Amino acid sequence: TSIAILLITIEVFSFVAIKYFNYTNIWYKYPTYTYWGPTIKENYDPLGPHYIDTDAVSWATWHIPNTTIRHKGDCYDVNMQFNSIGARGALPAKTDTNTTIFLGDSFIEGFALAENETIPAQYSTFKKVPTLNLGGGGSFGSTQMAMIYDSMAPQFKHKNVILCLYLDNDFIDD
Repeated sequence: TSIAILLITIEVFSFVAIKYFNYTNIWYKYPTYTYWGPTIKENYDPLGPHYIDTDAVSWATWHIPNTTIRHKGDCYDVNMQFNSIGARGALPAKTDTNTTIFLGDSFIEGFALAENETIPAQYSTFKKVPTLNLGGGGSFGSTQMAMIYDSMAPQFKHKNVILCLYLDNDFIDD
């Protein structure tokens, strides 16, 4: 329980710091993007490197499968790779019943992070279990999390689901 109290305290402090002390400078600097691989559709979400795949179900912004984006800003330069379902990270075996699915927005997806630095990748290394990163950024709220779970999670047997919420925007990004 002490870990839960610590995490809640950190979340509340982060919310207050961002909301009231204006620690938001990084959000005002939009990074540049370079796209690699297949031709990218012109229909994109201006809030991030999240292209709307018009061939997919229309429930959220999502990455075009099998693409790589070079995401570059003042303090990072990362190639973000997206697998065959448009998510980050290696896909677990569909029959592995020990898989943990992560749902959340950009901080779960790993916005501006190398693949091995994302929260699902770190969890997988620490717990020695396969993970499926279904995090997404760019106007990705709780409704989109539920819809992506309903449409993609049934393809993968799994033991656990970890839902990660950012209280500042996850309920208004719908």
